[in-house]
Amino acid sequence: MTDLMHVFLVTNAGTESGRRIARDLLLAGHRVVVTDISATSLVRITHGYSSDRVLAIAADTSDSDQVRRLIERAESRLGAIDFVVSPDGVSRRYQQSNSLAA
Repeated sequence: MTDLMHVFLVTNAGTESGRRIARDLLLAGHRVVVTDISATSLVRITHGYSSDRVLAIAADTSDSDQVRRLIERAESRLGAIDFVVSPDGVSRRYQQSNSLAA
């Protein structure tokens, strides 16, 4: 692991492009939180990685209560989230006051 390692939150990670983004980030040495409405779509991403590198959380990112719990759980496990990435290629630095909507 390097000093350049960040924590990324990949939304809609159950899609093919979401899985690809998450895997690329993991291969680059980052810690990754993946989320989608269904946990079953996230299993393929976590396979082969330790729990200190990847965390899968099923959540509806349009629901502010679920987002709050998602962030709390992710940050307690992997540390502060640095970036939020969506499969459509939008990436932005995460700020505590932000919602997950782009």
